[in-house]
Amino acid sequence: NRFSHQRMQHLSTQLDLPAWRRQLWTFGADWHHETLSQTSNGVSELNTTGNAKRSNAELFVQNNVLLSDDLELLFGLRGQNDSDFGSHWAPKVSVRANVLNGAEWKGIFRASLGQGYRVPNLKERHYLFDHSALGYRVVGNPNLKPESSTSLQLGATFKRGERLSVDVNAFYNRVRDLIQTDESNATVSNGIATYTYANVARARTSGLDASVNWRANGALSLNAAYTYTATRNETTRTELTRRPRQIVRLGGDWHIQPQTVLGLRVRYQSSELVDTATRARSPGWTTLDLSLNHKIGRSVTLFVGVNNVANRQRSFTNASDFGPVAGRYIYVGAKFALGNAIR
Repeated sequence: NRFSHQRMQHLSTQLDLPAWRRQLWTFGADWHHETLSQTSNGVSELNTTGNAKRSNAELFVQNNVLLSDDLELLFGLRGQNDSDFGSHWAPKVSVRANVLNGAEWKGIFRASLGQGYRVPNLKERHYLFDHSALGYRVVGNPNLKPESSTSLQLGATFKRGERLSVDVNAFYNRVRDLIQTDESNATVSNGIATYTYANVARARTSGLDASVNWRANGALSLNAAYTYTATRNETTRTELTRRPRQIVRLGGDWHIQPQTVLGLRVRYQSSELVDTATRARSPGWTTLDLSLNHKIGRSVTLFVGVNNVANRQRSFTNASDFGPVAGRYIYVGAKFALGNAIR
């Protein structure tokens, strides 16, 4: 018998000072502690003896400088001390400007440059995720190093009244010691593949996020989002694993009646590399979700829906297929808002 127990504790505090000489100062602190234990027939399976544990303390300061009614600068600094990986400081600077402020159109431009830093958690370093019945296991790597990055982002938001909004964001990241899984690191024993996490010495990602929200009329709202991501492992000169190049989301809400809403959600994800050695890829997939909500009075909402209408699932006999795990899911229910009933 295998038993696993993970406990996490987190404490956050933040102090926002009143405006002072067109500046807004924010100070804060975070404390995080986690423990992990896993046994099989009473014997520890961790790569350490007994429980694995770690704690992390962070301090951050942020200064928002209001240069004018249409232009502001933001400076930030975050420092942390981790019980396993020591101290690290990460700065960030960003700018935000109102570039359009007409009677119909309003526009905002954003730009930021900063550093990121993430230490591997206990799951990535020690946890054994055993799906031998499905032909694979994922084992933690106690030798993982923290990943760090430098990121540049440029973005803009344009709105026309309350009916139309367009958001575009471009990004470029250079990452050192990126934490990821790769089937080329797998070992196979008795027909069971064992995967683990590893650091990619140097990598880069870049791409574009775009979204549109359109309120066509009082009864119909439509939205669309598109993400394009290009990646590169600077060591192997290949793309990074488990990162689809394209993701498309489409959605719509139609008020058939004032109290009845029909919802539709479509998600498309392109193929993704899973093995840098064999060039094996997980195939692309598309899912469709439908829902119907009907509100009765102020307190009760009845709902029914179907997730993954076409029952698109990964092939469990194909170790390279990372498509949806859950198939078609039909649900019916009711929601009661007691707070509204009291009013």
